[in-house]
Amino acid sequence: MTAWDRRARRARFLADSFASAREILTFYAGLAEWQGRVAPQVTSFSSAVAAIPPLLKYLKMYSPYALAQAARGEADDEADERRHSDREWDR
Repeated sequence: MTAWDRRARRARFLADSFASAREILTFYAGLAEWQGRVAPQVTSFSSAVAAIPPLLKYLKMYSPYALAQAARGEADDEADERRHSDREWDR
């Protein structure tokens, strides 16, 4: 069991014990599991950058509402920047 697995397990345990924190703890448990899968693959700056789109996808799908909205906005901004850069490059 990795440190990420232990963190996720603990968060799930606490989520079952504290209803008022259940949403954020359950979200964090999933995030810790995601980090556990991704962390071994991040060995360079470019691999860290490559992990950002899957992170934003995770945030949009599973995070509490306000964070999901922010992730959607970030993804939209990133797509707009790519389109703008592509147009500038084509000039």
